[in-house]
Amino acid sequence: MALAAAPLEARAQVSAIAKPVQIGFAGGAALPTSDLSETTNTGFNGTLTVGFNPVMVPVGIRVDGAYNQFGVKSILGGGNIHSTSVTGNIVYKIPGATVSPYGIGGAGWYNLGGSGGVQSESPLRVERRRWNLNGAQRVRYIH
Repeated sequence: MALAAAPLEARAQVSAIAKPVQIGFAGGAALPTSDLSETTNTGFNGTLTVGFNPVMVPVGIRVDGAYNQFGVKSILGGGNIHSTSVTGNIVYKIPGATVSPYGIGGAGWYNLGGSGGVQSESPLRVERRRWNLNGAQRVRYIH
């Protein structure tokens, strides 16, 4: 039984070592919550992630870019609200066989904006840009 399990563990480790660069993307529905849900409809989002994981080092770098957009309800005059962000993060992974906790933290640039309004002939356009810090703790499951 021990001989059958050893090759599976070795294969999982080789797979992680052989891919020091990770690229990912996501997209789907963006559901407004709290006060935002009173003025906007369901929107959409898209995210692109690039990660750099040096071999045999538990610290990596990850860059994420995201775009979210919500439609303003027609009773308020239509338009949209959007958010764009680019974040750079340091990722620290605690080694584990199948479950691996990790912490992530960094800084990012955020752009919040919108257009539209009560008078569609004279649309309102608002933009707000800001730098901010971020952080999180996660658990990664490797199958």
